[in-house]
Amino acid sequence: MIETQHPDQLYRGRFGTLLVGSRSKLNDRVSLYEETRRTTGYGQAGLLHAFGVDLVLTERWSTGLKMETGTISDPLNGDIKRRVVALSMGYNATVLASSL
Repeated sequence: MIETQHPDQLYRGRFGTLLVGSRSKLNDRVSLYEETRRTTGYGQAGLLHAFGVDLVLTERWSTGLKMETGTISDPLNGDIKRRVVALSMGYNATVLASSL
């Protein structure tokens, strides 16, 4: 049997994520959202903030813009500053209908 100096290095142990956010629909075409995500535990920990806007262009086309910023701390790799901008587009080929 071979024993390493850090036998629990790959063991993640207890960890948790707290996610708080909100979404606001300005009208039928525009919605905004914001969320904050805090992760803790053995290994990586971080605090990330995300902001976004979703636009409905037509009945079938939609687009969105998302920005995310924050810091992820890792005891082995140090702090990683995260800054992300993402653009999305969607096409809906079928019209969905629902009734309550």
